[in-house]
Amino acid sequence: MGISVILLVFSSIYGFILDAPSENPLEHSQRPTILFSIINALFISPIVEEVGFRFFLTKFSVNKFIISVSILLGYTVSIFCNLLQIELLDFVLIETSYDVVLITGLLMFLLLLLFRSVLSRIETFWDQNFLIIFYLISIFFAFLHIRMDNVNVSNFIIEIASIVPILLFSFIAGFIRIRYSIIHSLIFHSCFNLPMVLILLLLLV
Repeated sequence: MGISVILLVFSSIYGFILDAPSENPLEHSQRPTILFSIINALFISPIVEEVGFRFFLTKFSVNKFIISVSILLGYTVSIFCNLLQIELLDFVLIETSYDVVLITGLLMFLLLLLFRSVLSRIETFWDQNFLIIFYLISIFFAFLHIRMDNVNVSNFIIEIASIVPILLFSFIAGFIRIRYSIIHSLIFHSCFNLPMVLILLLLLV
């Protein structure tokens, strides 16, 4: 629930930035987007993706499972909404629609709470097959980062090859989460995005 509140706050901040006055029409159209991209890369994206894909990568916990699956489903739905160019709310935030993540995630969270007692039954399966689950989640993370709107027969291999670094990142982030904590993997995620942030900062200069 706390993650959802954070996303809502950042969405409000983003709306405020877009409404900020600017004397230069070019700055008004570009600078807010760049500023939000920086906020997204350093804070929002790492929080959403680490909680959704890696928070539950521990010995089975119903609470962690509910939180991660809720965010993960919301994130996945937002990816496909963007792919199909579906806008479920009044605005869509850059690459992933965090408004969709918020709504879908909250609905899934409430639904899973209703089946909390049932979810506890998968504990044995989860713990016995944890390594398989770890690799599947890592691969799924990389898969969702394929630019599906740009994939065709001629560049399919290139697009697949381009996600290899993302897959390696996912394995490393998962290991860090398991070995240390979700906070450590979140920091690692932000650092991984840092080069892109530096490039965006140069555009603001």
